[in-house]
Amino acid sequence: MSGKYITDDPEISNSLSRTACAIMLLLYFHTDDHNMVNKKRFMNKSGLDMDMRTWNKYWAELEAKSVLVKASIKLWMLSPDQCYAEGVSQKALTAEWKQLLIR
Repeated sequence: MSGKYITDDPEISNSLSRTACAIMLLLYFHTDDHNMVNKKRFMNKSGLDMDMRTWNKYWAELEAKSVLVKASIKLWMLSPDQCYAEGVSQKALTAEWKQLLIR
């Protein structure tokens, strides 16, 4: 994995709960170069000890604040406004993000 540029939007971060912010920070380091993450794998690897109901609560908060969008059954995309990988076009990620939002 290449390096990540964190371009966190403070307006979004300040509107999230502390737990959702912590999850978002972990997402920066667990997404692939195209800002995709497998939710189930992430939950297992994150080290956070929460039941499924709690995970779903904070995951829904991140979705509601447009930090995450569902890309497929197992994959979710982290907003390119939050971070992007070195060597990957932020414009391309933004275009992909917008396509997922209108689905």
